[in-house]
Amino acid sequence: MVLPAGYYFLMGDNREESRDSRYSSVGAIAFGDIQGKVIVIVYPFDDLGLIK
Repeated sequence: MVLPAGYYFLMGDNREESRDSRYSSVGAIAFGDIQGKVIVIVYPFDDLGLIK
């Protein structure tokens, strides 16, 4: 899949059951449509920890 600038490929954590960007009904997600809050950094491991 080739993504246009400003779009992301999102993959679920359960390959067999997740509905993610691999499905045409979902597809690539525009950056502006992504909502969330970072609370933990897990990688790179040197930065592992909670966000304050």
